[in-house]
Amino acid sequence: MSLQRAAIAVAVLSFSLLAPASVTQVFAGRRGPQQFGEVKPDKALVYFIRTSRFNGSARTQYLYADQTFLGVVRNGSYSFAYVDPGEHLLWTNWTRVTKEVELVAGQTYYVDVWLTISLVDEARGKALIEEVGDFVTPTEGDMTNAASQIENRYERAKKKEARKEKAEVAPAALSVAPPESTEGMLQVPANTPATLELLENVCSSLTATGDTVWFRASEDAAVEGGVFLKKDTLVKGIVREAVPAQGGGKEGALEIVVPALMAPDGSSLPTIGLILSSGEERGDASLASGSMFGVLGALAVRGREAYHFAGEKFKVFTRQVTWIRPDGRAGEAPLPAEPVAAGDLILKGQVPDPVKFKPRKGKINETVDIDLDSWTEPREVVVFALGGSEIPEPIKPREISPHGKGWRCTFKGWDLARYMREQAGSTEVPVKMRGALQDGKPFVAVASVNFSVDRE
Repeated sequence: MSLQRAAIAVAVLSFSLLAPASVTQVFAGRRGPQQFGEVKPDKALVYFIRTSRFNGSARTQYLYADQTFLGVVRNGSYSFAYVDPGEHLLWTNWTRVTKEVELVAGQTYYVDVWLTISLVDEARGKALIEEVGDFVTPTEGDMTNAASQIENRYERAKKKEARKEKAEVAPAALSVAPPESTEGMLQVPANTPATLELLENVCSSLTATGDTVWFRASEDAAVEGGVFLKKDTLVKGIVREAVPAQGGGKEGALEIVVPALMAPDGSSLPTIGLILSSGEERGDASLASGSMFGVLGALAVRGREAYHFAGEKFKVFTRQVTWIRPDGRAGEAPLPAEPVAAGDLILKGQVPDPVKFKPRKGKINETVDIDLDSWTEPREVVVFALGGSEIPEPIKPREISPHGKGWRCTFKGWDLARYMREQAGSTEVPVKMRGALQDGKPFVAVASVNFSVDRE
């Protein structure tokens, strides 16, 4: 046996030692009762879930983290494994299905696996496990196959992942040693969680690789001794990869990274923060391939986009032990500067057309017009608030042109819609603008846009 094959056999054996002792080895194609893992402080507990689909239903997926075999899933089944914390390449025996992840010790992850690999939240993960029902345990034959696949396909999976077009995300600088004096300072341990709220809608066909995505702290994040992240603090994320849905029912995919948090004293807290999501595979694609339309019919069926709505919450974790100087009490946060100054003109704005967002199809109005009731040409116009909240980056119009007795400001549709939310009990979203007239006099304009989300 070669040294490489021996190392692979050890990795496979380590998986078998981690499997629950009470589980009887069964054939991968045979269903077993549900099994659940227990959280371990030095490992990540990862559930892999494959929902039922007509297309490819007879094929088994083997799951790997780097050169370690994790388990198998059949159509409509799940499995779980304990994985070392840190960065890993998750991949399957279908080597086009790959994803780089970073896992945190003591945390539980739910992975939806098929033609893409995506992370789902706990509620969704548990619901999917209940939906599929059956737990699958690999057999000795599966482990033998896994050793062969690792030896022959791992390099191919690495090359596949390397070919993906991803944005370079510079990691936050790590401190190499604690400060000489920690008197009066607050220690934030590694793997400390913070909850962030997404401030905008994201969609795999409308959000681009390399785009900035904004979050805010949804609540104070604290450790013993004080707060290390104040509620409403803005947090910057980067879209590392956005892949639109394709023909053949292939779903879209999104990968968003949050590299750091800003502490109250202005210092940077490096974080492990990763959002991996995919759209739903269109089930009618596989049916189309067997219909009178043949393969061309299947290719014409477009998968659904990956998306998240503004207001959704995600957890990130501190990457290392960090010392900061606490500043202020829990719940305090700097108030935004008042955008309306005394003496500013107040103009009335009107949005003539409704805005409809279709996230699964990745469709939005190409443009949004806002008409201002001013005889004088407006300049330096920006939208600075939507839905009653200021947005992190003001939005400039594409064009300002005469219209009737006033002026029309034309914006790119997604530039505005990305910050819009469906309001409780109303479809009207307030919009605030500011700028200056031709004579230099500043103004503020208020309008309302009819916004709706079509989830079909």
